[in-house]
Amino acid sequence: MALTLVLAVAVGTRLGRLDLIEFKADEAQVAGLALDAAHGLWPAASIATSNGVDNPPLPLYLFALPALFTRDPAWLAAASGLLDVLAVLLVFVIGRRYFGGRAGLAGAAFYAAAAYPALFARKLAGPYLQPFFAALLLWCLLAIATASPLPPKRERARVREPGRWLWAAAVLALGALVQIHLGALLLAPVLAVLLALDVWRRRSWGQVAPVLVGLGLVAALFAPYLAYETGRRPNFLGIVGGAAQGTAAWSGEAFALLWVALTSPAYGDLTGSLAGLFGAESWPARYVTLLSGVAAVGGLLVTLRRCRDRRYATLAVLVLLPLMLTLRHGAGLQIHYFAFLLPAAFLLAGIGFDALLSMLPALRAPGFVALALLLATQTINFRHFTEFLERHSLPDAYGLPLSYQQRLFEEASAFAGGQRLLVASSGRDQAETARYFLRGLANSEVEADSGLLLPKGGGVYVAFSRGTAAAHALEVALAPAYVEPLPGGRLQAAIYQLPADALGSITQGMGLRPVATDWSNGMRLVGVSAPRSLPAQLAAAWQVTAPVAGSTIVFNQLLDDDGRQWFDRDAVPVEGSEWLPGDGLITLTSAAFASNAPRQEYWWSLGLYQEEGRRVALPDGALQLRVARLKGGMPSPPSAGLRSVDAVFGGAIRLQGYALSAGEVTLQWACLAPVDRDFTVFVHALGASGAVGAQADAQPDHYPTSLWDPGETIVDHHALTIPAGAQLEVGLYDLTTGTRLKLADGSDHVTLGALT
Repeated sequence: MALTLVLAVAVGTRLGRLDLIEFKADEAQVAGLALDAAHGLWPAASIATSNGVDNPPLPLYLFALPALFTRDPAWLAAASGLLDVLAVLLVFVIGRRYFGGRAGLAGAAFYAAAAYPALFARKLAGPYLQPFFAALLLWCLLAIATASPLPPKRERARVREPGRWLWAAAVLALGALVQIHLGALLLAPVLAVLLALDVWRRRSWGQVAPVLVGLGLVAALFAPYLAYETGRRPNFLGIVGGAAQGTAAWSGEAFALLWVALTSPAYGDLTGSLAGLFGAESWPARYVTLLSGVAAVGGLLVTLRRCRDRRYATLAVLVLLPLMLTLRHGAGLQIHYFAFLLPAAFLLAGIGFDALLSMLPALRAPGFVALALLLATQTINFRHFTEFLERHSLPDAYGLPLSYQQRLFEEASAFAGGQRLLVASSGRDQAETARYFLRGLANSEVEADSGLLLPKGGGVYVAFSRGTAAAHALEVALAPAYVEPLPGGRLQAAIYQLPADALGSITQGMGLRPVATDWSNGMRLVGVSAPRSLPAQLAAAWQVTAPVAGSTIVFNQLLDDDGRQWFDRDAVPVEGSEWLPGDGLITLTSAAFASNAPRQEYWWSLGLYQEEGRRVALPDGALQLRVARLKGGMPSPPSAGLRSVDAVFGGAIRLQGYALSAGEVTLQWACLAPVDRDFTVFVHALGASGAVGAQADAQPDHYPTSLWDPGETIVDHHALTIPAGAQLEVGLYDLTTGTRLKLADGSDHVTLGALT
């Protein structure tokens, strides 16, 4: 009955609510490769990649078994979860056989209740399949350790060496672990040490032949993988070595990671910025789960104390040696790298629990109550986690749970009906999952934050979120045809049915200013929209009138009056190879200036370029087109040492003060009301007779007055050599008409007094 309860917890936390499993880029890639393998695409589809180093393909072969019957990733995760449930059962069986029923039951209970193993078992990735094979390896090594010694030498010819061929099984189990993840090579020295001890104990080399047989089988299994990788990348072994080498440093990180895997409530670790909220709602778990770690430490102490017993010595070497080998390591360590130690570590916890109850029989009842409490707490914690996933959006930490994506793309497939299908994705996670669900359907990936592709004959547009810039642009003209509420209730995914005239309606709905400019490659600019000031979004509408090169890219630049570039960003919502004649294209660019950009006038320039940066020309030979004027940048700080002035021109512009330096006059203006045109500032130096001895007429420091906003202070510099004894005369006028702005008293300038 107790074992049934333990296995029920293991099943519930590993196989429950698989519709909510994490399904992002890595999971989608593994599921896709497993589908390929299930349908005979060998061997290229059988290689999973991880951090630039290709892992062996055994996980894909295992996931390919359920993929023979279904494309639903939940069933692939079920296969992984089932293997981990079997690993829990094996811990019980191994513990009962070699250390007693109570140790086996407690070890299995600690394992079943642990959150990190449960989370590992629900992920579609290689390392998380290791515990089952690690339990098989542990069983083989303990069976070897407890095999009877050889009889006297004179009788050996009449008996078989007990446990001899278990070494072949142990080597095969290690080979499977390494095929799942290369990090399991840390177990190779473990087998070497235990083999040497077994040879010394038996005074026989009879184990060598089985080991060689096992190595031969493992080499045969690895041969296709190595042949594929070295054929594709001749320096593959160097790549693996380089990735493993890193910068070596001393660290006990591996011990800490194993401790976390044993003791962490873990579910909150996937909730990202909401981890504090999740932890507050599930606070008992963080205290109860420490029992596993304390029991494992106690079991390790018991094991070291009884190390003369080959069972305990084997277990101690299996757990400690891989951790000690990482004391000085180069490659970065991750918690899942040590998944192969979980069965042995939880068995240690069972041994520690058993030893405590053996020493203190009075604690037996409280001890089993504590185990039951641990199982109950983690079961509740898991249920809370699945409910939390549906109540909160975790886009960065966890992503969109599987079932939401499944429903979205099932609806999208139904809407497509032969039309072009466009998927707006933000980042690799969304792009890879969309690619998985739409396998076999013609579709195009669109950068959700860069714009829209609008097919000539209409189409279907899928948005993971209605909150993107592209979705906002769509919804000025279209309502979603289908809405999928996302976790938390604040965000929604949506499907839009694009009409044939979508470009025109969206251009009009966004308020784009009509433009009609053709580039020499068949692209036509039909509208633009720019804000008055930055940071903000720049929008442009294009029509594809002829086939274009697949490398075609739209560029956006912001230039000042001197041609200096202050912003440059490409806009490529879809690769140029997807643009067909008659299609529309909306490019959306979030523009902002660097902190050192001055507040002044800027020009938004648009253009196109192809491979190697070759720009596409306009009919007049120009390589870019100015389409809008705007303002941005940081305002100049107020000038120090100003002589105060209070003169208001046209009721809108106040001269607050001025300062003089060698060859320059500095004026400080304040904008009081909107100004509808660009006024020119004049600064005259008047001699004693009143004649103008020197003058400077210019718009204020590349910052025309029509761009000024009420409340702004503008510092304005004018190069002017002032004769001794001259007076300054300052005012503003319209360059087109020559009309000056008036002061309240009707005068059209202000005199700043005699200067020396």
